[in-house]
Amino acid sequence: MLYMVNKIKFIKLELKNLIKPMFISLVLINVILFMLLLNLNDFFATLKNMRDLSQLYVLVLLISISYSIIFISTINLEKEKLYNLYHRYFVIPIKSPYNLIIKIIPLVIIDLVLLIFWGIILFLMYSPVKLQIYLLYLLLSIIFIIGGILTFFYFNLTISNSSILHAIKFILIFAFAYIPKFLITKNISIQLLFGLILFLIIAIFFVGIFLVNKLSSEKVLLQ
Repeated sequence: MLYMVNKIKFIKLELKNLIKPMFISLVLINVILFMLLLNLNDFFATLKNMRDLSQLYVLVLLISISYSIIFISTINLEKEKLYNLYHRYFVIPIKSPYNLIIKIIPLVIIDLVLLIFWGIILFLMYSPVKLQIYLLYLLLSIIFIIGGILTFFYFNLTISNSSILHAIKFILIFAFAYIPKFLITKNISIQLLFGLILFLIIAIFFVGIFLVNKLSSEKVLLQ
């Protein structure tokens, strides 16, 4: 019981310490998402009578928003890595990944709050799909965020050349925005695209959990 209380205290402290260096990034992502939502009126008006396509794009939009949040919120991870701030978590006499929960949970909390907040705003502004479908998409986006953070967290700690990771993260921004549109122009079934997106979300979630579970303390400490 005392162990859990101490862990909660550490998580609260880490959350407080995380918000300070992320302040500018948080302001930036909120401004970007605000401007994005203001310019979606014509977009949803065009899709008004195309139910399946509208549902697909709403899911893609939420996933794109989720990835943008992940991208911004994980920028500070590299700076922390350079200053060896993660080493303290790996010298705690607790088996990985439990020693990383203190670090990961606050980041997940911040990202989920942003996603849910802007997800609600999006629905209130445009009501693009039925509520139950939208809630399902929001749940999938939450799963995507958790998996995405875990995956980036792992590669951030294990890849020596951070430029490679930054390049991949940057390329994925355009991939999430343009690949669905490209595939639709190739007359690929919308149902198939739904299936591929669902598979991607679930795969990232379980891959993230697997990678963090396999994270080697020695590999991180010896970098």
